[in-house]
Amino acid sequence: MVDILDPFLEATQLTEGEITVTISFALPSVLSLITQLQDMVDKQQLKFCSALCKGLLKSLRTRFSGMLRRMEVDAQPNVDVNSLPYGSDIYVIAAYFDPRFKFQWLEFCVKLNQEQLQTLAAKLNIIVRSFVESTNAFYKRVTSSSAKEAAASTSSTADAGCEPPPAKKSKLFATCTTAKSNSTGTTLASLAAQMNKYSSIECEYDPSFNCISFWKEHSQLLDKLYFPAIRALSVPASSSPIERVFSKGGLIMRPLRSKMSHSRVSELIFLKCNSSV
Repeated sequence: MVDILDPFLEATQLTEGEITVTISFALPSVLSLITQLQDMVDKQQLKFCSALCKGLLKSLRTRFSGMLRRMEVDAQPNVDVNSLPYGSDIYVIAAYFDPRFKFQWLEFCVKLNQEQLQTLAAKLNIIVRSFVESTNAFYKRVTSSSAKEAAASTSSTADAGCEPPPAKKSKLFATCTTAKSNSTGTTLASLAAQMNKYSSIECEYDPSFNCISFWKEHSQLLDKLYFPAIRALSVPASSSPIERVFSKGGLIMRPLRSKMSHSRVSELIFLKCNSSV
């Protein structure tokens, strides 16, 4: 019984953290649990808990059918993956951007032959690349809009008697900045080169490893992957952190404090949840 449930405890603790990245553990954890349970059933290691193990297997395959379909582990033809439970591609993307996993878990958690693994890896790589390109395009639009707003604000507050700086001057500074950035040689030019470089970085598995610190450290070398990685890894794997906020709010908003204003309640909850910062 302990051998069966102990991995579930570990997976729960990894996916319910508050101050650490959790979303990247979701897909590898589910696939690892299914693999371990299936091995126990195939090897007939369970004398008294065989029914429990098979029940857990059935429950996992039903609840996480979207993940399994995306990994081509189950057989459900003509089904839209996104319509299945946990069928979002964010679980694949987040696992890739965790240096401890990338796509290395495919060989251990997905039982396919070598040719099928290569096909699946290529399919997942396309998903990640599409996410990276769309995220970078979004950040480029946001950055451009913010720069225009800042320029307009600066122009509106300038002295009316002074002429604005010549356009050539601003272009010259922009060119110098770009040239300086390109001349450093620390940033790889193409997205494919950066993805290959990231895949070559070795990182041993450590539950306490800080993914955000890793990406901040490599933000210059892997600048095309930095913002997509932060965006993907910022998603919580479960609603537990949100539920804890509501629990703290319930302790603050007691019957004797029912006349507090909405803003005061919001401020107290904010202070309570960030008291350790």
